[in-house]
Amino acid sequence: MLCDLYIEDAEYQENLMTKYYKKLGHEIIIIASLFDFVCR
Repeated sequence: MLCDLYIEDAEYQENLMTKYYKKLGHEIIIIASLFDFVCR
């Protein structure tokens, strides 16, 4: 998965997609920004 921002505890689309992909047995690799707030 490639995303701008990934916060593990948040309920964003990327978080939900990875959760269900893992449930389906897929291996997930997340590539995200190291910054907490990308809109600055």
